[in-house]
Amino acid sequence: RAAYAEGQVLFDLADYEGAIARWTEAYLLLTQPRQQLRLMYTLAETHYRAHEVTRDASHLRRARHLFAQFLGGVRTHS
Repeated sequence: RAAYAEGQVLFDLADYEGAIARWTEAYLLLTQPRQQLRLMYTLAETHYRAHEVTRDASHLRRARHLFAQFLGGVRTHS
């Protein structure tokens, strides 16, 4: 929970790379598939925003990968 909350504070401050780091930590601790899916979507969106700020193409690639995983998970857990 603390890692998620810290990630939210960083996101709100537009520190997207910091938020990604904290939310990745939080993701690794989750055991519920639906929670994992929600955080996966959040991570994808945050990578996209990081790309908009930094123009680092790796963030865009990671966002696309996470969005694809998210969609696959939604189909599986619907």
